[in-house]
Formats: sequence, C-alpha cells, structure tokens
Amino acid sequence: MENPPFDPASIPRFSVIRIPYTFEGRRIEKLFVILCRRGAHAICIKATSKIEIYKNNPDMMKGCIHYQAGLVSCFPVDTVVQPNNQFPISDGDLRKAFAEGSLTVYPPLANFEQELRRAI
Repeated sequence: MENPPFDPASIPRFSVIRIPYTFEGRRIEKLFVILCRRGAHAICIKATSKIEIYKNNPDMMKGCIHYQAGLVSCFPVDTVVQPNNQFPISDGDLRKAFAEGSLTVYPPLANFEQELRRAI
C-alpha cells in the first residue's frame, strides 16, 4: 500500500521544524516555529541559539520567547524564538526537504500562543 503524499498543511501550528534554509548564500539547517499558513507557504518564526545579545539586553529579551536548554526536546541548548524574525517557507521547499529526509517536525510547543502574545 502506497503512502499518501506529504501535505505541508498537515504540520500543526506552533510545531517546530528543522529544515535546510539558505541564509546569505549558505544552505544550513535551521529551526523554525510554524506560525500560520498563507497560501502555499508556512509563515515561520526563526529560533536561534545565539542568544548573547538577548541576555545582555533585557528589553530585547522581553520581545522574544526564551527556552532554557532541554526544556523541550527540540531545543537542547538555550534558545530564543524571535517573533519579529519571520520567514515564509514554501510548500515546495517543505516537500523537497521531506522527500530528501532533511525535514524534521517536532510537536507543537505547549503554551506557545500565550508566550507569543506576551512577547509581542
């Protein structure tokens, strides 16, 4: 029996995905939180483990969602989710990464909507 094709729209809102993404001409794996869908795109918020700037600036940290290392399995190190750092990821890119085996989908983050509202 053949599996149905992968449907990017089936990824629940506030799920974390790891996917190769091209930044400044380099293709690297990044973590994103799926915020919503617009047409054939997932609108995602970038997560970063480079949090020194946020630790040194409490006002910037207030505008982010901070996860302590290991609090959730997808963030093994201290991580900040930056609501003002949004990226559209096309369904085509999600399908391609899925087919290549380079897409990881983690469960939706608990209480993320409340934390997002607090941050913004």
